[in-house]
Order: sequence, then structure tokens, then C-alpha cells
Amino acid sequence: MVAMFRMDLERMWKSKSPYICLAFLILFFYFAGIMLLVAIRPELRQAALDMGMEITKSDELDFSFLADQPRIEVLHSMILGGGGMYIFLCGIMVLFVCSDFESGFAKNIFSLESKRWKYIFSKMALMQIIGIVYFIVLVFSSFLFSKMTKMEFASSSWMDYLRYMIVLCAMNGGFCAQSMVILMITRSKAAGIAAAILLPGGIVTAIIEAICNLFDFSILKWTLYGSIKNITFPLTLSQIAFPIAVGIGWTILWLAISIVLIQKKDVA
Repeated sequence: MVAMFRMDLERMWKSKSPYICLAFLILFFYFAGIMLLVAIRPELRQAALDMGMEITKSDELDFSFLADQPRIEVLHSMILGGGGMYIFLCGIMVLFVCSDFESGFAKNIFSLESKRWKYIFSKMALMQIIGIVYFIVLVFSSFLFSKMTKMEFASSSWMDYLRYMIVLCAMNGGFCAQSMVILMITRSKAAGIAAAILLPGGIVTAIIEAICNLFDFSILKWTLYGSIKNITFPLTLSQIAFPIAVGIGWTILWLAISIVLIQKKDVA
């Protein structure tokens, strides 16, 4: 498995997709940051209004409140809490796995390695590393944004970042394992990309939750999207325990299904 993971790591390092996705994430964060600046700085707000932009009083209050929050909460509200990063991470994995099957690389691997679960675990470990790197880069990008705009957010302790990163890993594992199941069933890039958008983006969760609400019960807190969306700050061990448990639980379930599916002879 170590050799397989090392090979995956080298291939991903040479691939363009993770760098392109990271660039988009940073651009999204900076765009959201600029909108925040426009809303809270009078001169920028007036210039935006003069150009025809609509900024309601509610928008001003929301942005003003956000500007006073700790940096980790700002990152969560702007880009991490809405599923955006998980969409990119799942998309990267979908493209990577599909390229393995389309090129025949997966078939060669499975002919040499009877324990096919190692293939799945290698991909999952790779996506966790990419997720951690993305998180670290986004944190440093937020400091760079503050430096360039002279906009300082309330400080967050290193423990806050560490706790959030643990939650992120749990959620990333769940979403990527979920996408892996779709790929093992369909081996379709289109289906995989659709799953990477609809599941981490919360669209499927919102539909199911709406149906459940008709019968007076909710499943939101038990879902991956609901767990990350409803995180509250400041982060404490008791507050992150439940989303971590949800993430690990779904990861184990989807991984188990993926392993069963990949062991089928017709997968290769």
C-alpha cells in the first residue's frame, strides 16, 4: 500500500487539477473578502452604490458582524462551511480515479494486487493530504489578504485551527468515500462529477431534509453537510465531537461499501 500511495502522490504532484482547484478556492475567498470590504468601508460602499450595486441594510449588518469574528470563523463562513472546498476535493478524486480506469492503470494495479482495498485507502489518504494542504494555504491566504487590505480579523489560537482541521479531515473522508461509492457503481466521470457537486454542495441533503420536514422530523444534523454547516464558534472539544463522529461514521460506512464493490471481478 505504501508503494501505491507513493505512486499516487507522485502522479498527483505532476497533475494540474489540484493546483487549478486551489487557485479557484483562493480566488473565491478573495472575492468574498472584497465584498466584505465593500460592505463595511463607507468609501468603498458608496463607490459600489454609485456603480449600481445593491447593498441592503441586512447585508451591511451581516458583513459587519462577520468582520468582527475570529479568522477561523471568517474562513468557515466564507468558503469552508458551505461545502465549496469539499466539492473541489471530491472533483479531484473523481478525475483521478476515472483516469485510472480509462487508461487501464487500475486494471494493471488490480492484476498485481489482490487486496484491492489498498487502492481505495491510498486514494483516501491522498485526498486527506490535499485537504490539509488546501486548508493551510487558505489560512495563509487570509493573512495575506489582511496584510494587503489592512483588515485585521480577531485572532484565532493554533488550537482552533487544529480542531477545525480535524473536523475538516472527518468531513473530507466522508464526502470522498461517498463519491468513491458512486464511482465504484458507475465508473462514470459524469456521475462522479455530479455527485461531487450535489452531495458536498448540500443540494441532495436539502431535498431530503425538505421531504423529512413534511413528516415533522429532521435528519440535517446527522448528515455530513449539516454537521459542517452547523458548526458553532468558539470551537470546543464538546462542539466538535459530534461532527467528527458523524464524519467518521459515514466514512466507515461508505468505505465498507466501496471495498465490497471493488472486490467484485467486473470492477477491474
